[in-house]
Amino acid sequence: MGYRAGEIMSTEVVLVQEDMDVKELARLFLRRQISGAPVVDEQNELVGVISQTDLVYHSLTRGEALADDSHFYESARMEGGRVPIGFQIEDMNSVPVSEIMTPVVHSVSERAGLQTIINLMTRKHIHRVVVTRGRKVVGIISALDVLGAVRKNLAPVAS
Repeated sequence: MGYRAGEIMSTEVVLVQEDMDVKELARLFLRRQISGAPVVDEQNELVGVISQTDLVYHSLTRGEALADDSHFYESARMEGGRVPIGFQIEDMNSVPVSEIMTPVVHSVSERAGLQTIINLMTRKHIHRVVVTRGRKVVGIISALDVLGAVRKNLAPVAS
C-alpha cells in the first residue's frame, strides 16, 4: 500500500468560511451532499472542521424552543394594525460556524503514507482527514477514499 495522501485525496474541497451562519451551512451540506468540511478564515487558512455531528449537537444543546409563549402579540401593532396571526420574529440566536466547529484539525501533508492516514483515522475516530500545504487546504481524504485505495491493492477473489 504505497499510496500517498496526494494520490488519493479529493482536490475539489468545499471550504466553509468561519463566519458563515450555521443555517446556511446546513443548506450547503444538503445541497452539496456532504457531511463535513474544513473551516477557513478570511485568508483561507485552516482554522477548524465542521460536521453534521457538530450541527446536530448544536441543535440539541441550544435548549431553546422554536416559539416562546408571549402576550406580546396580543398588544403589538404594526403600522397601526394588529400583528397578523402567524407573524414570526427571525431567529436571533443563529450563530456562526466558528462557534460550533471543532477547532482541532487532524491533517496530513500530501506526502503522508496511506498507513499513516489509516492510523490517524482509526485512532482519532474521524471520517475525514484534511490535506494541507502549510496552513492552506489542498485536499481532503474521506474514509471512502481510503477504502478505495485499499481495494485497489486487494487481489481479486474467485467466487
